[in-house]
Amino acid sequence: MHTEDIEYKILKYRESVERKIDIEDEKRIEGFLAKVDDARDPGGKKPIPAVEMAKDLDPTALIPLLKDSYKDFNRVKDRLVPRFRFFAYFLLKRRPTIIEAYRDLNDEDFRALGFKKRETYETLREFINERIGDQKSGIRASLGNLTYIT
Repeated sequence: MHTEDIEYKILKYRESVERKIDIEDEKRIEGFLAKVDDARDPGGKKPIPAVEMAKDLDPTALIPLLKDSYKDFNRVKDRLVPRFRFFAYFLLKRRPTIIEAYRDLNDEDFRALGFKKRETYETLREFINERIGDQKSGIRASLGNLTYIT
């Protein structure tokens, strides 16, 4: 293999990595995480319940990152905001499984997160494991650094 071939492959690899998350996407993720940090009680004397914190998050800037994950994106995009909020709740509570976070919430909590009614577990599991889990955009890794809220 010639040096030019190796350099070309390295260049193509770097280009593909840069396409996965561009600067604008990174700014959106950082803005979302900054809102999470702003919502925390810095003194820790009165912890904010995770559902209260998650319901006030505005993940709309992250929604375009999932456009390639849905064939009919325009039909589902309005449903993604509450799903992102549930994902934030799941991370904030640090539950080991999605089903445990799902069972923690009552119907009122689901409405507070923006759902019209209690979402099915399978829909949320698919969103987190298959839509976010398969993304190369860094969403899951970036949101995984959220601080625990009781």
